[in-house]
Amino acid sequence: MKLEQYVESENELTKINTENPYYDQAEWYLALNYFYSNQKDKVKAQFIKIQNSPTHYKSTIADNYLEALKSN
Repeated sequence: MKLEQYVESENELTKINTENPYYDQAEWYLALNYFYSNQKDKVKAQFIKIQNSPTHYKSTIADNYLEALKSN
């Protein structure tokens, strides 16, 4: 993702299944991938998914990104 290879990043992150202990991190980085690649429909859905998951480690931070999307 840092190399702006967003398609490749998305492909790898979506391969991580829900049983993986790092799944919540994969969800977060997928959201960031959508955010930085300007995929507005996907990013909004991903941040809402995170926001609505009270056990997700970034659920409150997702609010900030959703607010930033509203101002754009």
